[in-house]
Amino acid sequence: MAPELSERDVMQLNNAGIGLRIPLTNHDAKLQEYKSYRPFLEKYHRSVNSVIVTNDDLAEWIRADFPDFDIEASVIKNIDNHKKLESALKYYDTAVLPMPCNQDPEFLRSIEDKSRIRLFANAGCALTCPARTCYRSFSTINKFKGGDFLCSQDLKEREQLGMIDFDIEELHSLGFKRFKMLRAAPGNMTGF
Repeated sequence: MAPELSERDVMQLNNAGIGLRIPLTNHDAKLQEYKSYRPFLEKYHRSVNSVIVTNDDLAEWIRADFPDFDIEASVIKNIDNHKKLESALKYYDTAVLPMPCNQDPEFLRSIEDKSRIRLFANAGCALTCPARTCYRSFSTINKFKGGDFLCSQDLKEREQLGMIDFDIEELHSLGFKRFKMLRAAPGNMTGF
């Protein structure tokens, strides 16, 4: 609704080998809605660009119609064990693991194909969140169908660490090469 990059910006980035990452991270996706937004996806369908997706059906539709996109499983999928990871990598080229996974070196070491994994370089409130209730509430709000912002903070007290940085060199030494960085939100307690 309010683009931050012009068409020329995107063209220059793509010509320099820098891809546009398009977040399509709503839990809810209907086929009719997807079809109505196909022109938007066609506009950016280049091998250097990627889409970040939460809904497996949406990932399949995009894969069928736009095979040049790299399709990444959003952190919102909460892929925090081998069963979820194996299932996600059937639909997605890459997967973002939730922040707490960075603190589980045994799990990270046991991942066979680390080239398909993206880890967070830093963390905000999602690191200690007990329920990640906000993910679903944002899905409702972003569809412009009402809803309220919900946070699990009221459900269970938890330690608030603010923004923290992970040891990238340690994660890199485990074989990970893809990282995601959050920008601190006002107050420095979480990021976006």
